[in-house]
Amino acid sequence: MIISLILLFSSIFEVSKPTSPEDWKLIQYVFDSSLNGSEIVVQCKNYYLTRVELCSLRPQTWLDDNVLSTMSDAVTLVKKKMKYPLNWYLPISFAENTDDPRKCISFAEKHRIKENYMLDLLCCEKVFVPVFDEERSHFFLYVLQLKKKVVEIWDSFAASSQSDWGDRRLHNLVNGCVRMSYLVTLVNHCSNGL
Repeated sequence: MIISLILLFSSIFEVSKPTSPEDWKLIQYVFDSSLNGSEIVVQCKNYYLTRVELCSLRPQTWLDDNVLSTMSDAVTLVKKKMKYPLNWYLPISFAENTDDPRKCISFAEKHRIKENYMLDLLCCEKVFVPVFDEERSHFFLYVLQLKKKVVEIWDSFAASSQSDWGDRRLHNLVNGCVRMSYLVTLVNHCSNGL
């Protein structure tokens, strides 16, 4: 088991080609702490990252949640160009707003979650939702496999998701996704049992 995990991680993080001198210049520019920290260095459709936020990717620093939401935005933009996008990549703000049904739907409408992140429900296989556990100051990821009716919890600290808080959050999140599915208006044609 441990060997297979090591092989999995080594294949995921393997750099397939050397970094070009131009790429190194870009990396040095983006992470140069002597430059203006409020400069926007990454811009997507709905989110952007300043140098300070992006520098939270450095080792042994607290990850800025805006990095996760910007990544969701960037991946969604790429996947929308595919003929059949199979997954939804929701921003962290979605999980933060699933506790109350009215709040969830008004939040989704205000931030255009359906239009920006939720593509064709009938084709959707997985929904990736980053979650922040405030108690432990820790991020983890729910992966809802809609067709298999399975929820995976990707968490480096197992205790974060194995608590009453985690159970409640998961229940609210699944219900939030179901409510969002109604907004997509395809639920009438799809009975996924969530």
